[in-house]
Amino acid sequence: MLEDLQQSSESDSGNALYLIMSKFIRPMSIALFLTAKYYDLRPRWVIKCLFVLMLLSVFPTGIPRFLAATLYIPVLFMMFSWMKKPNVFVFVLMLGLLVVFPLLDIFRYFKSADKLDFTFNFDMFKQGHFDSYISFAQILYYNFITYGRQLLGVLLFFVPRTIWPTKPIGSGAELAEQLGFSFTNISCNYFAEGYCNFGLIGLLLFVLVLALFTAFMDKLYWRYTKKDSTYYFNVIYLVLLGLLFFVLRGDLMSGFAFSLAILFAFISVFYLIKRCILK
Repeated sequence: MLEDLQQSSESDSGNALYLIMSKFIRPMSIALFLTAKYYDLRPRWVIKCLFVLMLLSVFPTGIPRFLAATLYIPVLFMMFSWMKKPNVFVFVLMLGLLVVFPLLDIFRYFKSADKLDFTFNFDMFKQGHFDSYISFAQILYYNFITYGRQLLGVLLFFVPRTIWPTKPIGSGAELAEQLGFSFTNISCNYFAEGYCNFGLIGLLLFVLVLALFTAFMDKLYWRYTKKDSTYYFNVIYLVLLGLLFFVLRGDLMSGFAFSLAILFAFISVFYLIKRCILK
């Protein structure tokens, strides 16, 4: 029992350190660049230096693909105003799915330069990359419902397991363990999270909450963009746009925790710059 508790404590410490370093410290370089770019800080060489720092610390091929998409979507919007034109973002998103993501996948298991293959390969559409659909189907088939236990774990993700030994794990991993899978790192999309918490009612409730939240954020963004171009919510909105894809893919526990860490990084950078520079 003591050994299990010690291992759980070490795992919690490792996870907490990983969350801080990868989802709070590293995104700060992107937060610095976007904030400086948004407020057009002078001299201009500062923005250029921050751009180089961003690439060195959070280069797209050196981070998971979901994180690359999450962090670089607001960068694209900030650097290229034509991205906001109708249907352009949809085209760029499809281009990213069909071209950029397969290219990033080449660097996931890099062994030697001789084995790099840059030819287009769409085998991902018939492989386990699309586990989100399968996990949702299994949740429905096995009627996997926890009556809010998974959602409680999401909201209290910061509580260490040394204090809460029965703390839930991610819904995808929980499903995999109950089905006896040897590989438990599978996704559980946002809609599946709704069902595995409260059944069909939960699914409808999660859809309603997401619809109301995104509609509210959209109204705020377009309202403040027109009235006050210096309002920092405009930057936060672009970050939320990238995070939305991560949260929708799931699972919700990691998506919620990572989103809060990244948002806190951007807000911390903003207040730091506001106090030191934007007086």
